[in-house]
Amino acid sequence: MTDAESALDAALAHHRAGRLDDAATAYERLIAENPRNVRALHYLGALENQRRRPARALELLGQARRLAPRNPSLLSDLATVSMTAGRLAEATQLWYDLIDLAGEHPDVRFNLGLTLERRGFLEQAEGEYRRVLKADPSYVKAALRLAGILEGRGESAEAGELYEEARTHHPDSFEALLGVGRTAGKTGQPDRAREALDRAVTMAPAGEARAHLSLSRLLEEQGDTEGALAVAQDGTAHSPRHDLAWRQLGQVLKRAGRLDDAVGAFGKAHALLRTPGSSYGLERPEFRRTTLGKLRHAREQLEYLAATGAADRDYSGEIADYAAVLETTAGAAREGTVFNLAADDLGRLRKHYNRCLQRREAPALDGGALNPDLDAADITGRYLATGPGIVWIDDFLRPEALEALRTYLLESTIWYDAEHPNGYVGTYLHDGFDCPLIRQVAAELRQRLPDIFGESPLLQLWAYQYDSRLSGIDMHADFAAVNVNFWITPDEANLDPESGGMVVWDVEAPADWDFTRYNTAGKKQEILDFLEAEGARPIRIPHRQNRVVIFNSDLFHRTDDIRFREGFENRRINVTMLYGRRHDA
Repeated sequence: MTDAESALDAALAHHRAGRLDDAATAYERLIAENPRNVRALHYLGALENQRRRPARALELLGQARRLAPRNPSLLSDLATVSMTAGRLAEATQLWYDLIDLAGEHPDVRFNLGLTLERRGFLEQAEGEYRRVLKADPSYVKAALRLAGILEGRGESAEAGELYEEARTHHPDSFEALLGVGRTAGKTGQPDRAREALDRAVTMAPAGEARAHLSLSRLLEEQGDTEGALAVAQDGTAHSPRHDLAWRQLGQVLKRAGRLDDAVGAFGKAHALLRTPGSSYGLERPEFRRTTLGKLRHAREQLEYLAATGAADRDYSGEIADYAAVLETTAGAAREGTVFNLAADDLGRLRKHYNRCLQRREAPALDGGALNPDLDAADITGRYLATGPGIVWIDDFLRPEALEALRTYLLESTIWYDAEHPNGYVGTYLHDGFDCPLIRQVAAELRQRLPDIFGESPLLQLWAYQYDSRLSGIDMHADFAAVNVNFWITPDEANLDPESGGMVVWDVEAPADWDFTRYNTAGKKQEILDFLEAEGARPIRIPHRQNRVVIFNSDLFHRTDDIRFREGFENRRINVTMLYGRRHDA
């Protein structure tokens, strides 16, 4: 054995024993002596990946591959690190290269499928997972990934069969048990779902929130609010550092009419998820997916804060980051589409993208938030006189309330929702938009207009802010009893005073239509055919600052054409509140 081979064996011994610093020093010495030492380059690259230094790992593994292009083990490690580092296109090609070099192997095909899935190529990923299972039916990881794709596509029956099959090979698989519980609930097997989820809850590792979430949601769907609440509370005790556990508790409390308690739970979820500089949740879609409109909004809001003196600190670094990412994505991404941030862009934005950099106070107002001159009898009479139920009112809020709410929404970096293909952004009650003032508005509406709202509780609340150059929300109805929509952007920002608001049709959605049927973009033609057959009349309500539209949520509606001035302060902002459940109306 040569001295170099002995030194490499000693370095490997350090490496296997977990003495990474000693191993790294030994590998580096070998490379200094012989820069073409493929094994030292390879193993040091693997070690740097263990140290979570993917850029250095890729550099070393790339050098090794150039020296030994037909080394299967090296190629596998390079593909794995590329995948971990988010270089998914490169990883995909490397897995194909490995298959060409070393032939078929289930592990390689599985990793290829996983890479394709992370890139959003779900059909290709599905094909790879099916190929793995054909070669090895007991390959549980492939069965679970395939089931997850099918479940996400709404094919719960086949997904459930795959979860069950996975359990035959690994009866104690938590993932399989959880999948059985979810899909059984969607395929009309509530007892089977309850049994599987009850067991999954007992098996859940500390900090693993999904079993409690799924069981709580199942009980909600079955009308067992008390049981859903108990499981959600257990979920926060089991996973106190998981935002979704707190969010689910908030959702159950909200539906039980305990809005203040719900806001407390939502606040804990928000603090966990949205703290600037945190690495919490970086693997989640909300920190990886974006639109050009969302990136522009984030940059323009920080520029607006700086220009108006409303910034809590210097945001010049963040502004530069957004400008750089917009420059790199402008040619690669299509306007109005949702896409995944590239690895380099994700690294640049990771400390502040979709984090709460600042949030304004907006307390409840003494004397109320609504205009005291609103005529409740007139409003109610006009609402009921339309048949389906619709009325709009100007001067909705007191001037103090309007100004405070506008300041809160312009100066709070809580616009996290970027999942809309038209590029508008949103903020929700459960994720930052929970100030006492907006809750006061919601409560006063029910108090002032009891014959419209009855006992219907506030179930959802959001605000959307639009790019001046893109369209708004397409035709849909909402799964609620009463819809409230009001606008807070000044009239002078609207370039077309006869538009910019909303269009509501005066015919209700059929009682037997479900949420998917009347709230899915792909159903638009079916909705149009229904409205035409019913002779429905579109009612156009132009945008006016401080105008509110109150209507039966069964009525189809859409955002009207938008032509607003450029500039962050001129963006159209609407606030929406949903009261009650559709079937309770």
